[in-house]
Amino acid sequence: TNGQLKKFFVAKSPSLDLFAKDNGLAIIETITGHDETTSVMVVSGSGKIISSKSIPARYISWSTNGKKFSVNSGGKIVIYDELFNQLAAVSAPLQPMVWRDDNSLYYGSKNRVMLFNSKGGSSLEVSRSQTGSVVGAMNLSENNDYIYFSSSYNEVGQLYRAKLKGGVVDVSILSLPVFLPAKIGVCDTNYINFIRPTIVIE
Repeated sequence: TNGQLKKFFVAKSPSLDLFAKDNGLAIIETITGHDETTSVMVVSGSGKIISSKSIPARYISWSTNGKKFSVNSGGKIVIYDELFNQLAAVSAPLQPMVWRDDNSLYYGSKNRVMLFNSKGGSSLEVSRSQTGSVVGAMNLSENNDYIYFSSSYNEVGQLYRAKLKGGVVDVSILSLPVFLPAKIGVCDTNYINFIRPTIVIE
């Protein structure tokens, strides 16, 4: 407050990944040593630990209502509530994900973008980049009409836009490559301004 920093949370390790939501966040804490351990903590807006669990974890993403989150762990995307009650799971490689609504999320599976319905437990392919590439970060347009995702192949990054129709496959999917400097090893969707419905990158 008033431009002053306030201590919010004290961790046991400097190796932290933070995943914020409204009035709270999830923290992945990695403690290195003889036996490396990884813990996921759910922390309230006041810095109080609500729950924690020792699991191998990467790429946490909160649902749109902030009441559950997904985490990539042990070859699966696992969905938990804030108290670590498991709600659903789907086999997936170690790649990012983004929620479409409170019950479904998009995730990367090698060169494909998949839509997982946690209620029905089914996955549907939405789009894909070239064979041999790996889908990275992804984000949705404000009206959920498009999904933007990065993809890398032979250490060269590329951004794509896939048209969605009601969140399911559109037979006229449009993939719009966005040309970035050659040999860019890390290609993130942070390059994109998501505030406006249309994007032009020159």
